[in-house]
Amino acid sequence: MMKLGKIKKGVSVIKRLNQDQELGHLVEGLSDDYDSWLALIKGKKLQKLMAHLVNHQETRDLTNHLARNQKTAEMMAYLVGNVGARSLTQMLVGLMQNHPERTQYFEGIFRTWDNELNFTISKEFLYWLSNRSEEFRSILEELFSDNKLAPNLFDDLYQWESQLKFEKVRSQSLIRELYLAELFPNIGEIKIPVGVIHEESFHSNQVDMLYVCAIASFLQARQIFEFGTYRGQTTCGLAAIAADVKVTTLNLPPEKDPRYAPYIGQFIKTSPYRDRITQIFADAYEFDPSPYANQMDFIFIDADHSYKGVENDTKKALEMLRPGGVIIWHDYAAKSPGVYQFIRDFSKDRPVFRIRNTCLVVYWDGVDVNNFRPHPLPQSLERTEYSPGSA
Repeated sequence: MMKLGKIKKGVSVIKRLNQDQELGHLVEGLSDDYDSWLALIKGKKLQKLMAHLVNHQETRDLTNHLARNQKTAEMMAYLVGNVGARSLTQMLVGLMQNHPERTQYFEGIFRTWDNELNFTISKEFLYWLSNRSEEFRSILEELFSDNKLAPNLFDDLYQWESQLKFEKVRSQSLIRELYLAELFPNIGEIKIPVGVIHEESFHSNQVDMLYVCAIASFLQARQIFEFGTYRGQTTCGLAAIAADVKVTTLNLPPEKDPRYAPYIGQFIKTSPYRDRITQIFADAYEFDPSPYANQMDFIFIDADHSYKGVENDTKKALEMLRPGGVIIWHDYAAKSPGVYQFIRDFSKDRPVFRIRNTCLVVYWDGVDVNNFRPHPLPQSLERTEYSPGSA
């Protein structure tokens, strides 16, 4: 770990090198005022001071001291000769000067620079970090000390990567995004059992199943088919919308789905609506939809999330769907590439709606997606200032 004395020596080097009185005045407060130091890093006056440092041996020694292995030491020698890197080096020295108890943490940041690209990313990260609150930096330090910073960071980066891929495919899809009530007016007046929410799912939007059941009720659907039963929460919610509704739900047989076997249809067994529900246990790839051809008012697809799985379920759903009926897919989200990639391809021939702030995509047979006129919503501050496309 770098000693505080070494840091002070480095600051004194900077002061001795500078012969300009104005710059000398600027650096006098470095050891006392952390915020001023960070402001100076971004200012033009400091660039003149940095120019003095490029060939100074003591500065090279100070920077190399931060390295714990030969590879990093060689990189530090390169960085000292780089104009942008010099300011970053001094920023880290300044951070350690004001927070000597975090020297090891900042040294760790130095050691992440094993190529020029990483250096650029690290520089931008440090500029960003310098503007965060003290509380936030304390949290990062704790994670770093506990060897948890990297796993947390890379988990977030992985999620970001997934989201970027999703957004790219989404931009290639013929999808029109509307709020629920823009597509189905006055749907907020429909009553749906709150029990359809799967609270333990960690799903990013738990209201999705409420919407699924509400849409079926709005459409006055009486013949409903569901791909993917699981515990049967949504199944029971769909069965609750009317006394004369009939819900058929398809799932793999328990013996072919041992992971889910203990939970399949769990809610159906005790539901007051179980007489309205028919369970089919079969592989969806082997399922014959012909007995249900052109009969279903509403079909919900939430089973195999692979591309081929969604493709198979959709093909059979279209065979079962009556004219004017609706198909809804769940998990149109970054976590399910098979779903969003299939929707992209499906939408080329049959444009679809996506309900804003959900993972739901809607195909409405006979409805022209592009020329559909949304139903008006009450004006609100949220829609004025925060809605996509707002000024």
